[in-house]
Amino acid sequence: SLNVHAPATRGAVIQIILEGMGMQIGSKNPSTFSDVPVHHPSTHAISMAVFLGIIEGDKGTDGSLFNTFRPDDPMNRAEAAKIITLAGELLQH
Repeated sequence: SLNVHAPATRGAVIQIILEGMGMQIGSKNPSTFSDVPVHHPSTHAISMAVFLGIIEGDKGTDGSLFNTFRPDDPMNRAEAAKIITLAGELLQH
């Protein structure tokens, strides 16, 4: 019952990008972001994306990390473009 007209969540976008890259998303390491529950459907994809360096999480205006990711919020085009660009660079190496 996927609603293809609903905005994509940040967690779902990460999951889709990694799966599209053919990445094996393990189940050993859940995300360590404070707002991503251990049993969140995208926790392992989010953890893998951090490991690969394609996401960092939320930052303050001074660049400090908040240790949050907001996995269920919609992702904007700029965020998606940055992640896709970084993922593409990984594929080239």
